[in-house]
Amino acid sequence: MTRFTGSHRERFTVPVSPAVAALHFGDLDQIIRNYGPIERADVLDPDTIQLTLQEKGFRGVRYQAVYTVRYQRTPGSLRWSTIESQNLWSSGEARFVEAPGGTQIDYQQTIETEVPVPRLLATVAESFVRKEIEAGVQAYLQRMRKARGW
Repeated sequence: MTRFTGSHRERFTVPVSPAVAALHFGDLDQIIRNYGPIERADVLDPDTIQLTLQEKGFRGVRYQAVYTVRYQRTPGSLRWSTIESQNLWSSGEARFVEAPGGTQIDYQQTIETEVPVPRLLATVAESFVRKEIEAGVQAYLQRMRKARGW
């Protein structure tokens, strides 16, 4: 197994109060609905989701992420981290600050994944996996904003 890491950081403004923005981005149903290609998602408690992503393939290598993530909501921020995983670890934070025209959101996420890639392909796959992680986080943020018409 080879581990790959990708991160994404983004700052954007939405036209609502920090409390409304934080409520939306911390809503487990919204997270699941806008996450992307999920095979199964179970809300284990008000702060925890267990996710099984749809299987992906890359040059004959099959991969399916299975992990459990816990969210921590505090005034002005949302944090999350994987608490159990077979092959994917996610952590991040969103900060919600009042700004002209609404709320500025500073969002950062890091995903580390373990993929059964032969060592000879690891160097080639590293750039591909990193870019896929970054694009996946960007697309998730776009879906979350679009869900509210932001």
